[in-house]
Amino acid sequence: TSASMPLPDGSNIHTVLLRGDSGGELQLETFLCPKGGCQAPPAADVGYGDLSQLVYWSASSSWTNSPTGLAPQDGEDVVIPADVKMVLDIVTPVLNTVTVEGF
Repeated sequence: TSASMPLPDGSNIHTVLLRGDSGGELQLETFLCPKGGCQAPPAADVGYGDLSQLVYWSASSSWTNSPTGLAPQDGEDVVIPADVKMVLDIVTPVLNTVTVEGF
């Protein structure tokens, strides 16, 4: 499933939730919406269970168990544990690696 958030500069942040093995590759195709806007697709049941358990990259509380207790910084390695449902809701620093252990 996906969502879009408009930014003040007129651009958008797009969030995509995936389930399953992508084979190490993710291909996205983008399209420009007509001037009147795009029609949103119908909501899909993606089987993620209780979405109230989502944690957001931007929330400082999401990183209390990280080695530094802070959000990742430039050049760091990041591990998202299998039991964490992390939403990437901001532009991250340039990271060395991001390992998602499962979903």
